[in-house]
Amino acid sequence: MNKESVFRLALSVIPGIGSTKAKQLIAHYGSGKAVFEAEENQLLASNVSPSIAKKLCDPKLRDLSFERAKKELDFIKKKKIEIVHFDDPAYPTQLKDCADSPLLMFKKGLGTLTPAKSVAIVGARNATSYGTGFTDLLVKHLAQHQVTVVSGLAYGIDAAAHKACLKYNTPTVGVLGHGLDMIYPTAHRKLAAEMLNTGAVLTEYMTETPSLPANFPKRNRIVAGMVDAVIVVEGAIKGGAMVTANLAHGYEKELFAVPGRSIDKYSQGCNYLIKTQRAILLDDPEELAMELGWEAFDLKKKFKKGDYNLDPSLSDTEKSILKLLLDNERISKTSFCEKLNLSLGEISPVLFALELNNKINSLPGNIYTLSQ
Repeated sequence: MNKESVFRLALSVIPGIGSTKAKQLIAHYGSGKAVFEAEENQLLASNVSPSIAKKLCDPKLRDLSFERAKKELDFIKKKKIEIVHFDDPAYPTQLKDCADSPLLMFKKGLGTLTPAKSVAIVGARNATSYGTGFTDLLVKHLAQHQVTVVSGLAYGIDAAAHKACLKYNTPTVGVLGHGLDMIYPTAHRKLAAEMLNTGAVLTEYMTETPSLPANFPKRNRIVAGMVDAVIVVEGAIKGGAMVTANLAHGYEKELFAVPGRSIDKYSQGCNYLIKTQRAILLDDPEELAMELGWEAFDLKKKFKKGDYNLDPSLSDTEKSILKLLLDNERISKTSFCEKLNLSLGEISPVLFALELNNKINSLPGNIYTLSQ
């Protein structure tokens, strides 16, 4: 546990500073520690509002925030919980590309948050036998492709997805709308515990944060943001599943919906997503591999690294991109920028040219793989 964690936790509990502003401040000053060391006039000069600048420099408020941060760190150490910071390699790669992603999250479990393939399965709390049956079949198929399944540990489709993952030995991550000092609903405590061996439970909320209704729509942005695609199995026109679907659409994620009868309440949301062409109709789980380009992940099995000849006419940047994909199988656009020290404006046309020349494939979420 590094000292920077204390400063970032303290920053996150100061009223009025959300994740976006906190990330901006850390990017500007270089660290959470440097943010707290800045004078009020310096903060004002860096476009911080007068009210926020005043709070950051208020001795009493600062003492309270550090006291709360240290209390949280004591709990984390005791319960063997991991803090995942926005700039950590362990932070979900695709979630970094979402402007409203959390500054930090708390994770318990042995599973990774940066799997090669991931989908979110969401749906109605009052799931039908049709919905839970399709979910089981879907996860059974996903297990063949070594996919991590993300959901919200709620009743209904969420629970069905997590349980199916345990059944088929597939990693699953449950994103919570409260702190890790509890599990809601309490009926899912055993389920959550069983998920920790190969998966995880994850939250952006500190301990003593109750399961307030307003927390769950915020939780859904993490579910939608950290995966390759979102699959809505069942959902009414208004409900949490539709919130997640709309978030996925806004993040330009691949969105799938399972169709149902028009007279069924919990198929109306899915049918609407398909009708309005926001979601791809999914009535056969085997279609997912083709839609998401998962066949490309088997490319490395077909040749050894030394057998892959780089075209000598390629630029140095193009060769670097292909070499990175040989080592990593798939990389996001943001990761290319970090690894090659290039801006998005510099990397985007190079990736586009390689895609046009059938050297690489573009997958949902600005992810790239080698072409077959």
